[in-house]
Amino acid sequence: MYLDQPIPGERALAAETGVSYMTARKAVQQLVEQNVLTRAKNGRLEAPQLTDAKQDVHTYVLLTPAFESFGYQNIRMSIERVMSHFNGVLKVSSYRHWHDPALMSAFDGDWNGIFIIPPNAGIPKLLLDRMLANRDRIVSVYSDLTELGFVSVDNSLESWASVMVEHLASLGHDRVDCLNTQPGKDVLNRVEGWKAGVDMLGIQGRCFNDQVENFDFNWVRAYEIALKELKSGKMANAVFCTTLATCKGLARAAYELGMELGKDVHYCTMDVPYESIYEIPSVTTLNLYPLHHYVHKSFEWLEYGDGVLVDGKLLIAPDQAPDLLLGESTGFASKANRTKLNETYKDS
Repeated sequence: MYLDQPIPGERALAAETGVSYMTARKAVQQLVEQNVLTRAKNGRLEAPQLTDAKQDVHTYVLLTPAFESFGYQNIRMSIERVMSHFNGVLKVSSYRHWHDPALMSAFDGDWNGIFIIPPNAGIPKLLLDRMLANRDRIVSVYSDLTELGFVSVDNSLESWASVMVEHLASLGHDRVDCLNTQPGKDVLNRVEGWKAGVDMLGIQGRCFNDQVENFDFNWVRAYEIALKELKSGKMANAVFCTTLATCKGLARAAYELGMELGKDVHYCTMDVPYESIYEIPSVTTLNLYPLHHYVHKSFEWLEYGDGVLVDGKLLIAPDQAPDLLLGESTGFASKANRTKLNETYKDS
């Protein structure tokens, strides 16, 4: 409470906390005796000076696009959980584009580690040069920048989209469409994963790929497309959605058209299981491995260097697809243990 302002005296503390002056005085005296507080020569209460060992705090910054996202919130929480093991503190800085001054100032800062969720547009050369100069302390999250030489962390590989296509086909569908309204390399790679699944199974499929601009509402675009194409019969009744937000738009459109979700239309995605299970109806997705397991490995890399990377690989990610988390959106009763699933995503 008093990190950036003086600690008040006993009378002010008593008034603030609603106790008597004598109670506040005894409590303060006890804290002084325990060296939690010290009293300066002028009588003012102060926090004791930390020793050099205690001052060795590592500082990290998370650079994130300037809009709300449950996925981005999960990244922040994962980093905060892990960094406590590395005596760290985190600053979150938002930006709107690659030319945002917040990015340049972050790369100039004296951070022990820089976590970045890259925007969808390509990296300008000037900024890329600055990033490469800081390569040994930058971690890309949710976007594979290994081709540029950066350690990257993800718990959801785009190729797993084919698993979702197989699931929809197993329900008897000989056509599985794809709906995407979000820009970005990682999401577009999910479209490629869908295409690979369709080709592998030898079934039909059409991709409705109409991307919004950065920071626009992609679920609104998904709703508009699904409403038009489902009504006209041009969209199949089995759809792989690249994101949960896209699922929300499709579900709303189908509902307004009088379709029974999970029966007249089947749809699924491959991300945010901890949110998908709370949708109505619950959305079939992948039971992704907890992100903080892979974030922890990136902290080890920041601390100890390339020697901790498995086979020298810059991509820190699972080596196999997780199990399906079946939901009502594909006709299954939701059997997810929400309490257990929520605990799974907490640091042990």
